[in-house]
Amino acid sequence: MHAGRFLYSAVLFCVTSLAVFAAGNVRTTKECTKTDGMKDAQIIPDSSITSPTSPSVDVTQIRDGGAVFPTGQHPEIVINLKQPCKIEVEIGSVTVPVYNIGTITVIPIDSNGNEKSSDMVTQFVPENIASVTFPDDVRGAKIKIVLTPSDYSLPITTNGAIEVRGCFVCPV
Repeated sequence: MHAGRFLYSAVLFCVTSLAVFAAGNVRTTKECTKTDGMKDAQIIPDSSITSPTSPSVDVTQIRDGGAVFPTGQHPEIVINLKQPCKIEVEIGSVTVPVYNIGTITVIPIDSNGNEKSSDMVTQFVPENIASVTFPDDVRGAKIKIVLTPSDYSLPITTNGAIEVRGCFVCPV
């Protein structure tokens, strides 16, 4: 009879432990389909796009393509991602169609303006599409894109629309 109680207690412990483990791992947030915020000026308006290293470069050319950055420069593009609900955006990926790029670095920036170097991603660019994909749950109020030329004697040129995919939906 003692063996029966022991077996019952062991099974009850395992079932209770499994239920507690499962309850602790339930996601309470809704999944979000990441969208390209650069395609919609309501999500990322032109006023949210800057190039501190090249202030004379037209923002619409940065957004849509055709931006030419000065020769020998490491252009930086800063994009404000923060939505009206003031939360940091979960960043999915950044893609920049470019000419004369060796590497792309994308750095998330938090709500206090601090660069989140632990979440920074740098990729070599073998072709004319510079692209970075972030792991899940990387968030930022802004991103800084740094483009490094492959040939410093030529300008860096964007030849297509920049794509910034993220979760731009405010929680309900």
